Amino acid sequence: MTAPSAPKALGRSASEAGLIGDPGELEPAERNLLWLVFMDPAMRALPADWDGPARDLVAQFRADSRQRSGDPRHEQLTGGLREASEEFRAWWEADDIAEFGSSRRTFCHPRVGALTFDYVKLAALDAPGIKLFACMPADAGTTEKLPALQRCVTAPAASGPTTGTG
Repeated sequence: MTAPSAPKALGRSASEAGLIGDPGELEPAERNLLWLVFMDPAMRALPADWDGPARDLVAQFRADSRQRSGDPRHEQLTGGLREASEEFRAWWEADDIAEFGSSRRTFCHPRVGALTFDYVKLAALDAPGIKLFACMPADAGTTEKLPALQRCVTAPAASGPTTGTG
């Protein structure tokens, strides 16, 4: 199944690309975190606890959906995920709504090992719809691993994270 069209990412960091793969290498329609979380096996394997963050992401997406009623890209993404993912369909139909809150996430990177990040979301008051998600190393061990994580982009390994939708 082909990913539905997605909004344009305004920017990304080398650390993010080292963690999840370089979204710039994907077709524009596949550059959607929600799609990748549910459809890319490598993305599913990264979080130490996939179910919790994935369920939270669906509830946050549902909360944002209130402002996107009738948007063709939103409808295409939602419909595509409901068709392609049993988990997404079940969690979407549960009607849970959650606003984004700061959180701590631990990942099990295949080349770098355990990484823990604190996530925050910033919204521009004068530009509705534009949100900045920032993740910051939560501990010294993660900070020390950032250079190695960034090198995963320039020297991918066969066992490293992929960016395809498998």
